[in-house]
Formats: sequence, structure tokens, C-alpha cells
Amino acid sequence: FIQSNLSAMSRIRLIKSALNTFYDVEVISDPNTNQFIEEGLDSILNSVGDVLQSALEALNCYKFYLINNAKFKKCVEGNEVIASFRTKMQICYQTSNTQNIIEQCKNKVLSSLDAYESKGSGWIFEGWQESIVKITKYCPT
Repeated sequence: FIQSNLSAMSRIRLIKSALNTFYDVEVISDPNTNQFIEEGLDSILNSVGDVLQSALEALNCYKFYLINNAKFKKCVEGNEVIASFRTKMQICYQTSNTQNIIEQCKNKVLSSLDAYESKGSGWIFEGWQESIVKITKYCPT
């Protein structure tokens, strides 16, 4: 449904569950900016904004949440881990301001990332991996 408007940095796959049909849109991070927390996240979220706008044109109203995956490294031991930061479910209507919604998502991801790093675990941000936008049609009653 939104395949034609996606950039080369995005892939879409359809996931069907018992109750809902979710469209998973995978947004690949830009290798030129993925090692910078805010710049890399902004790059990803710009693509996510395009996905949300395309979904509005196709679905009129939908619910979505965003999963951002980031790689962390522990310098002392050389271990790596992928951590996921998820936003809360958002509802988008034709009248929704997607820029405000994207800004809310960014703030949530950054605060979660900050909390993750500040726990004294020794994990250091290495770079963004990808983001997955989970979209399903929403019919308000």
C-alpha cells in the first residue's frame, strides 16, 4: 500500500496476527550518520515521517509504534549488544501533524537511550541499526 513512496533505505513487509494486520516498515540507518545519536536518529525519523505520510494517504487513519535498534559496545570486555527502544502507540488521523508526532517519538527514544546509558552498565553507544514502524489500520468507533 505504501511501497511506491518509500525510499531505497526502507523495506516493507506484511505481518498478520490473529487480530490485526500489521505492516512492518523497516527503515535502514544511513551509514554516514548512524554513529551520531541525534543526527542518526533525525535521519531515520525523516524517513519514518515519509512512511507515516504515505500511510495516511493510503489508510486515512491508523495506529503505529516505532522500534529503534541501536548497537552498544562495552570497551573493557569488547562485548556488543543490540538494544531496542520502543515508542508508545500513536494514532494518526488525516488532521494529525506528523512532525509533532515524530518529535514525540524522538523525545521518547532519546530519554530511553539516556536512561539505558546512565544506569552505569558501561555500555557505550556504537550506532543506530534500523527502525521498524509497525502500522495497522485504525477505525475509531
